Amino acid sequence: MDKVEPIVLSYEDGQEYVIEFSRETVAQAEKAGFSLDDVEEKMMLRIPQLMYWGLKMHHPTISKEKAEKILFDDLGGVSSEIIERLVKLYAAGYNTLVNETGKPKNPKLTVRL
Repeated sequence: MDKVEPIVLSYEDGQEYVIEFSRETVAQAEKAGFSLDDVEEKMMLRIPQLMYWGLKMHHPTISKEKAEKILFDDLGGVSSEIIERLVKLYAAGYNTLVNETGKPKNPKLTVRL
């Protein structure tokens, strides 16, 4: 599976925010009640949550308020391209569960089914 490039927000003053998901941030989002299935139906609720959880991977101390400031005050909302990339980045976290080769990553491990 091809790697999905993170979203990078760069300010003129040199400050950067990177939006990306790991399996840990996807799990944290799910524990908090986030569901990717709800994004289309509940965009006003889910897109800000998606931004927040995406920022958590590289900016673990970011607050929900700061994430919403970036989304609404700085970005002025999101384009369909950003939403599409956010969803792809979130889905990439799930892909860490799938090993389509069927071979363990550790060569010293054998799997019998």
